[in-house]
Amino acid sequence: KRIILLGALVVFSLSMLTGCATLHVNAPSNRDVRLMAESDPVHSRMIMRNWYLLWGLVPSSDNSTADAIGRHNYKGVKITTSYTFVDYLIGVLLGWTSLHTRTVYIEAQK
Repeated sequence: KRIILLGALVVFSLSMLTGCATLHVNAPSNRDVRLMAESDPVHSRMIMRNWYLLWGLVPSSDNSTADAIGRHNYKGVKITTSYTFVDYLIGVLLGWTSLHTRTVYIEAQK
């Protein structure tokens, strides 16, 4: 019985650190925006944090880049997602509620 309880605790603990997340890489519909090459120079950087419920199944914040690209009038963008140390801490602290985050980096040319 003790082994079953320990196994359940391990599985529950690991479930707080896992997740999936969807990011929609979109530009505003009225604007032409190009995806930049890795070697293209960057003029500005922006960081977004996307929030998800049910370990990434349901976005609880805007998970599209269109608003950020349109608000800053970017002409070219590089977009990267990462699970940062801050995302890890949020997962450890709030993972039991199924709340997780993902960090999105938008590098751009104006």
